[in-house]
Amino acid sequence: MASIVKRNKSFGVVYTSYEGGKQKQHWEPYHSYEAALHRKEQVELIQKSGRRGYKAVLII
Repeated sequence: MASIVKRNKSFGVVYTSYEGGKQKQHWEPYHSYEAALHRKEQVELIQKSGRRGYKAVLII
């Protein structure tokens, strides 16, 4: 699951992935809420599909 966090004038998407059997937290900053929401939906779709240890790629 991913979440959106507001920091000053930007938004961050925070999510957890598994790399090499270890849990790792990722933080991706965005300048608009719409871009952050789009990325959050992408991350949740990838996580729902059950793929672990993926390298996240932003597709606009």
